[in-house]
Amino acid sequence: MNVYTLLLTTWFACAGGNPLSETGGSSSGDSQGTTSETDTGLPCPPADTAGDGTIAPECCTTRATLQIRGGESQPKDLEEGGGLPLSYSPQYGWGLQIFPQVCQTRDIVTLQVILQDMETGSTLQDETLTTALYPIEDGSCCGETWVRYESLDVRQIPGHEDRNLAETLCERTVSLTLIASDWDGRAATETLGLQITADEEALGHPCGSE
Repeated sequence: MNVYTLLLTTWFACAGGNPLSETGGSSSGDSQGTTSETDTGLPCPPADTAGDGTIAPECCTTRATLQIRGGESQPKDLEEGGGLPLSYSPQYGWGLQIFPQVCQTRDIVTLQVILQDMETGSTLQDETLTTALYPIEDGSCCGETWVRYESLDVRQIPGHEDRNLAETLCERTVSLTLIASDWDGRAATETLGLQITADEEALGHPCGSE
């Protein structure tokens, strides 16, 4: 598991306030990408099963939804064909932040993140992790988590040897797929085609130029 994912998952599980709530909200998965839902037909489970997360009776519809969100500091809705921003930290450098929003599942899910470069067909990231979902608001049946990647597999991207992550990926078209599922088998998937962007001030020149 990515070290930042581990730290952030632990933080969400213990934090007293929701740092994502300023832009959070209930999601219906209408971001124009490819979204699928799974209706397992399972009855509402007990409140807790062997530490695999809880689900409120009013949220136990067995139909899950997922929305991909991203941003440099605060999460924003991503849309098919839109930008996927890289963020810059003086301490850690360039990275990709993703804020998955999942509804109608337990508050612990297995999350798979797949990022592919469309031109070369190469996989830049493929990680599966278990993460807690932090509630967006009471009664919404939705929760969010946060993953950040500073290391992506760019070995098949031309010119990567002499450029940083932002210079290598800026303006490239990628496919981002997220798959979330809980202990009972409720699952949702979303795929978006996006274009990598980066802050020009932090980059030192316009995106896509050197």
